[in-house]
Amino acid sequence: MDFLEIDQKLVRSIGLCLAEKGVNLSEEELPAVVNRIKDEILEQYVDRMIHQVETILEIDPLLPEREILRSLARNIVEFLGADFASIRIYDSFGEGEPASLYSPLLGEDILELTPFDRAIASEVMRTQRSRQIPNIFKDPNYQDKENARGIGIRSMLAVPISLPRFSPEGSDTQGVLEIFYKKEDKAFTPFEIQMAEVLSRRVGYVIARKRIISMQKINVSRDKILEDIYLRLARREGIKMKHVFNSVIPALAGFMKIQRCTLFSIMEDREHVILEAGFPEAQHGIGQIFSVKEPYIHALVHQTGPFGDFENEKIHPSYILFGL
Repeated sequence: MDFLEIDQKLVRSIGLCLAEKGVNLSEEELPAVVNRIKDEILEQYVDRMIHQVETILEIDPLLPEREILRSLARNIVEFLGADFASIRIYDSFGEGEPASLYSPLLGEDILELTPFDRAIASEVMRTQRSRQIPNIFKDPNYQDKENARGIGIRSMLAVPISLPRFSPEGSDTQGVLEIFYKKEDKAFTPFEIQMAEVLSRRVGYVIARKRIISMQKINVSRDKILEDIYLRLARREGIKMKHVFNSVIPALAGFMKIQRCTLFSIMEDREHVILEAGFPEAQHGIGQIFSVKEPYIHALVHQTGPFGDFENEKIHPSYILFGL
């Protein structure tokens, strides 16, 4: 059947519904009315749907992931006429409660009030099926009723999010899109459910694209670090710890959110340390000497152990690294 052709069973069903309301149409009039609805009303829905999907796909993947998720949630709230939307991504999933919470947020920036229910999220991710809750306070499986009552939500629709595995050794990345409404005893239409599922797949696409770009940046940084080390070796230069530090730490700073990092070498008397390298370099006094009596230095230089692979193995650290 042509996808533009309307199922005749649906046409007859519409005719029966109209007849129950006292509107009787002839066999010629009924198809004409249905086609008019299809051509004028359906077109608006399809146009809005296409525009919304394109808006989501146009989100800049170079933005921080939290900002991307906030934009996604805001778009979903506006399109579906919801009151809140929460997107949660998990880097691993086990039995019982989901593990490794990655990034929760709401359509409005009130994270501390997020009415997240782990039982519902676990069920949705485990079954990979949407879950409708017309009335949160009447559903025995919804546990976070107090928080929901606090912000006035009464119904919700939970939809699974699935991201592809990026490597054979990697774990599955799953998530849940939760859409909240203040309306009580809300009857979710098939259209609302299908649109939420379509949008959740687009959410997965946007997040996957962001992570692929991040992985590409990591690979570029790794190759740059290795190239620098190989060039030094090719020139028969020695590789010092500060060279490794100055190559690795600035490259990892953006991925690991490193704010400050310092490398100390322990002097022969083991009573002092010297600052050999720092990040950012301008904020550190390279070459300064400090006493190991400083609490944070003493704790690392004189660790109690045990160390090594056997009981009596002794390890005397030559360098210590601090990061923030």
